[in-house]
Amino acid sequence: TRLIGEDLMKQLDEQGTLEAPIGTELPHLMWHLAQALGFKGGTVFDPAVGIGNLFGAMPPSMAFSQSPRTTLTGVSQDIVQASIANALYGWADIKQGHITESSDVIPQNFYDLVMSHVPWDVLGARDRAGRRTGVAAMKRGDIRDPRFAGRATERRYLHDYYLQKALDSARPEGLVIVTMPTEFMDRQNAQARQSIAKRARLLYAIRLPAQTLPSQDDPSPEARIEGEAVDLLVFQKASPQKPS
Repeated sequence: TRLIGEDLMKQLDEQGTLEAPIGTELPHLMWHLAQALGFKGGTVFDPAVGIGNLFGAMPPSMAFSQSPRTTLTGVSQDIVQASIANALYGWADIKQGHITESSDVIPQNFYDLVMSHVPWDVLGARDRAGRRTGVAAMKRGDIRDPRFAGRATERRYLHDYYLQKALDSARPEGLVIVTMPTEFMDRQNAQARQSIAKRARLLYAIRLPAQTLPSQDDPSPEARIEGEAVDLLVFQKASPQKPS
């Protein structure tokens, strides 16, 4: 693995992209990285689309590209957020449901670009049978995904699961750009990172520092909270002929 290259960092800095990446600027940074890596348009998927903020930040030259034609697909677990995303981006295919249920409707090895602010948690998602795919499943022993097999005392993270699902849906040599909590890269147990490394090459890892953010409950200047640092990770999925 390596950190972001000096040439790309200089290019981003010159354009002012790195000045305030955590709030509204972070989606623009993610799209700029995709563009710098050669993405001009194509099939795009967000497995945690929410209300579609990433789609809204997509540069017009990509969004309206016809060669290749751009299509947007997203999955949101929240019915209200899915409705908002559908209202805002009527041309996108927004699906409401659990990501663990999306294998029937979301093709694997298909998307040119998978981009997402994946949810962070130590609690598990649920599969179609209602089984938890996280910590509770480890304790009850009802998990079936081999990527999450292990001792019952080991923690399993929802963001790990989403990253694996993102790689599932990306085509060979496609790009996966996600935000992850810093604990993923700092975690002493390297099992999850090793699993990812077998499937994809880490192109860039950018650690964005914590910033002081406005409180959602009290917008006054005195009521500000300290945000969390975040890692922006860029992967290229391995092709069957090219091991990562």
